[in-house]
Amino acid sequence: MKYKISIVTPTLNGGGAEKVAVNLANQYALDGHAVDLVVLKFIGPYKTMINEKVRVVNLEVDNINFLSSISILYKIRNYLKNHLDNLVLSVSRDVNIFTGLAAKFLYINNLVFRESNTLHGVIQKKWPKNIIYIFLMKYAYRSTKLVISNSDDTKFDLIKHYVIKNDKTLVIRNPVLPSNYKLLASENIDESWFRNKELKTILSVGRLTKQKNFSFLISVFKDVYKINKNLRLIIIGEGEQKLNLLNQIKFSGLSKSIKIIPFQKNIYPFYKKADLFILTSKWEGFGNVLVEALSAGLPIISSNCPGGPKMILNFGKYGKLLPLNDKPAFVNAILDKIKNSDLQKQSMEYAKYYTVLNVSKEYLKAISKISH
Repeated sequence: MKYKISIVTPTLNGGGAEKVAVNLANQYALDGHAVDLVVLKFIGPYKTMINEKVRVVNLEVDNINFLSSISILYKIRNYLKNHLDNLVLSVSRDVNIFTGLAAKFLYINNLVFRESNTLHGVIQKKWPKNIIYIFLMKYAYRSTKLVISNSDDTKFDLIKHYVIKNDKTLVIRNPVLPSNYKLLASENIDESWFRNKELKTILSVGRLTKQKNFSFLISVFKDVYKINKNLRLIIIGEGEQKLNLLNQIKFSGLSKSIKIIPFQKNIYPFYKKADLFILTSKWEGFGNVLVEALSAGLPIISSNCPGGPKMILNFGKYGKLLPLNDKPAFVNAILDKIKNSDLQKQSMEYAKYYTVLNVSKEYLKAISKISH
């Protein structure tokens, strides 16, 4: 059966939720469904990754924040009113709230939210912002019959804070790897550190925010570099912490051994060329970057933070899990792993579990059920 599917995303910036939106939209369009990718603000590097069969609906929102709430609510509600028969999937929390509020009294039976993160970031907001935000979630999430959580920890947080009941949420892993990920990984990249056989390059990827904890990673690398001068660190990402991180690198005397580069349209060659992948996040919803690293057979060290990492790495089977912010543990693990950075073929096989083709079927099965 073919469906009309609407996937709602805030932007097309380089975040995990946005990548999930594009991956699902592309796959469903290739499968013959009529797909709208509804974007609040049509900006970001993922614009060039959208399949031509996907219809992009740009709501032309100037600023995505609660000060622009009335405009955002009006535009989303107007779209929903004109597409009441569509299966609607909203992919991230802020957009879920706007979509849930906009859907009030439209009596939409086919609205699904995807919860992309644990609630740690919400709880850490200053009072009373955290209380108000949780209240808005509870009220807006009543508009949906189903919330797809991307990890067990994400689901647990929703239930723990009474956002939604257990029978209205289920866990489905993220659709991370496109069908051509191996071909993408084979593309050439112009990076001198990869060409130098004497160097060992560590890779980390993510938004440059406090959540991703790159400041801690730089601090760890500083200690590791004192022991092994042939190590290099590449951080790929963009965000509000960039200037702070660049200053930390400069004042640590590491400007010639650490690079921060923008999000890449095709990031897979970096995984293929690197010698080690590290994730130091304080919390994650899922951790798409871990799957991408697994697909290249890259050895992995990750913080055992709340969210998806322990689930993705199967509690340490496919990567080393370390206590959050344990500097000595990270230093020792890096020095050990970098000596044995051989290709992890078992990890590459396991990563296929997270292909868009496989996971999109589970999403569609769950979404289509609520419309009957």
